[in-house]
Amino acid sequence: MIPHHEPAAIDPAGATTDIATAAAPTAVPTAVPGNAKVSTRFITNVKDSDLAAAIAAILAAMTDNPAYPSPVPSLETLATTGAAFVAAMQANDGGRAQVALRDRTREAVEGVLRHLAAYVQHACLGDRVVLLASGFQPQIVRGATPRPPLVAPTGLRATCGHACGQVRA
Repeated sequence: MIPHHEPAAIDPAGATTDIATAAAPTAVPTAVPGNAKVSTRFITNVKDSDLAAAIAAILAAMTDNPAYPSPVPSLETLATTGAAFVAAMQANDGGRAQVALRDRTREAVEGVLRHLAAYVQHACLGDRVVLLASGFQPQIVRGATPRPPLVAPTGLRATCGHACGQVRA
């Protein structure tokens, strides 16, 4: 009979230890995600001036915010596209070229905001407080009001009807 030996492992210092007696690695604690979600409805459903104000609020809230250390896209990208949008908005005199420029810069800003909202959603892990610290607003949850329990009816009586499968109350 061949004796059974436990396999040995080599640690970084070069010493060997029995795997059977080595300590198991400890699990790294992870945050449990919440249920808050970033609302992106404001991106397409607001006036130009309100979108410009939202960009300013998001830039102010996310700058040097430790909850969002390296946003993708960068805040510089949002600031640059936001400034181009504001300039196009202010230069708009109603002419075709000015309206087209404003619309094109708004589309660019909307794209940057959508990508930034996805980053915020991932980084906040559904925590409503962390989400609000980004300058974005959470989605509104509808239909969450509890309904009262149904009361069982009393005094009901059913009898067989004249035809097959018919019931009379």
